[in-house]
Amino acid sequence: MLGYDRNRLIRHTIAAAFVIVVVGLFARQQLARSGGDLPGRHALGPLDTLSVEVGGPAPDFVLMARGEVPPVQLSAYRGRVVVLNFWASWCGPCREEMPEFQREYASHAAGQGPVILAVNVLALDARAPAEAFINEMGVTFPVAFDETGEVAERYRVRGLPSTFFIDPEGVVRRATYGPVFGNILAEGIAAAEARSTAS
Repeated sequence: MLGYDRNRLIRHTIAAAFVIVVVGLFARQQLARSGGDLPGRHALGPLDTLSVEVGGPAPDFVLMARGEVPPVQLSAYRGRVVVLNFWASWCGPCREEMPEFQREYASHAAGQGPVILAVNVLALDARAPAEAFINEMGVTFPVAFDETGEVAERYRVRGLPSTFFIDPEGVVRRATYGPVFGNILAEGIAAAEARSTAS
């Protein structure tokens, strides 16, 4: 009985977190459409007007990166498969899937294999817990911070985590809304690689 209550509490917590994310992104979108100014908003670089679709181009963006490195621009990775993951420190499924990404990243020599790019939706999180999460998880792949939530909005992120598999030509080949477990990561990478070799 105790296990049932715990599982039920976990399901309700995940559902509540999902609703909070969706409502937050919707409110931000409405505010942006109405011309409202968002606190702390600043442009770091190009964020095109595209909205993501599987089979369509991945919207480009420039975001501040973790540590003393230049900002991250998605299009700088053109020519390689990119696994683009949106996450937050309070997200339980994000915590569960992060080791999958780290293992994939660590299994390749530097500059080889797919690029793993984790984007923290800082508009729904805070920098200190996000940094603590990264350190605790032992993340060594690139991490960027979406301070305004604009990039997550452009990618139609409906909840966290969300992951997009982008081929070397910059085309989104698969999208996963929810945690990446089991074969999902390998299959997404394979789909992005297959499309790039077929053209």
